[in-house]
Amino acid sequence: LTLLPLGIIALFASLQSIHTADVERDGLLRLTAVQSARKLSSEFAADRAALRIVVAAFANGSADPNQCWRTTAFLGSRAEGLSDFAIHARDGRLLCGHTLPSSDAVPTNTRFSGPEAQLLPQAKLLALRVVSPDRSVVAIRYYGRGHVDDIADPATALQNRRLTLVQGDQRLAISKAALAGPGRLREVEAPVGLGGITLVMAVREPPTTIFRSLSLFLPLLMWFAAAAVG
Repeated sequence: LTLLPLGIIALFASLQSIHTADVERDGLLRLTAVQSARKLSSEFAADRAALRIVVAAFANGSADPNQCWRTTAFLGSRAEGLSDFAIHARDGRLLCGHTLPSSDAVPTNTRFSGPEAQLLPQAKLLALRVVSPDRSVVAIRYYGRGHVDDIADPATALQNRRLTLVQGDQRLAISKAALAGPGRLREVEAPVGLGGITLVMAVREPPTTIFRSLSLFLPLLMWFAAAAVG
């Protein structure tokens, strides 16, 4: 009985250690989600700034013959050669870029309306919309899932994470991790800052193992062993 208080103290120390490790893991997950959301927001802001310039030039008639080429080169340099974007006039004319198949692109009747950023789950795309001040010209920039995943990839060494973008009832999975297997699924959210889009990061926590259980009850087992010997 003399060693019982020490066994109880050691048990509570083990519980506190496990709780601290869980809190630290949750904090890392939240920090990683916020980091990924900020990287997306920064990328979108830079592309919107470039598109805002070219849209204004086409709207006021000051676009020079090389304006479209420079925009294509700039966007392509930021996306490893991918530059899926289109600039349309109010009457439907394509002023720059190229149009996607109608099944994938933003519908013609909603080009000038809708949020700044829009999820297109059926096409597995995200569309960024920039409208000229006089609303006569619109630019739409398309991002594929792989591109978005590359942008949002966290700098931390977090493994086996799944990223999903959510906008209202629309969801677009941008990473392929299945997260199958035992263990609790942990999800955290972080706002991207455009169009009400939220980034959801999910990881599968490792299941409780017999070794973790033994480490928790080891102090009591040691007390029982000492009591038996005594």
